[in-house]
Amino acid sequence: MSRHILVVDDDPQGLAVLKEIFAELGFQVMGVGSGDEATALLESDAPIDLVVTDVYMPGVTGLDVFQAARKRDPHLPVLYITGFIPPPLQEILAKASRTLVLQKPFELSALLRALDQVIPLGAGGAPAREAG
Repeated sequence: MSRHILVVDDDPQGLAVLKEIFAELGFQVMGVGSGDEATALLESDAPIDLVVTDVYMPGVTGLDVFQAARKRDPHLPVLYITGFIPPPLQEILAKASRTLVLQKPFELSALLRALDQVIPLGAGGAPAREAG
């Protein structure tokens, strides 16, 4: 069974790169360019095993996306990709499980390590397959 990932970034180039990386890692990728689109997907029945989101976006922010993810499933992993971690987010992360921040710019190896902490990856970086 493949894993489904929701990638949120208001920068079209950043979104395209992230979608390509996650697709190559074997994820089924849904990429959206706004927090509004992300929260709508999180409120739907769309399969989502991991949320990767930017923090600073106009309107609905990455923190809002995090809250929608936790409302959907308190254990849904969230990976923030950002250049800066604001104090309110630092406080939330100190208490939240299965949530990490990866600071921009980052290398692929750092992304793989962060992913492996929030959603176990199989050999070669592919999402771990579930027995069944």
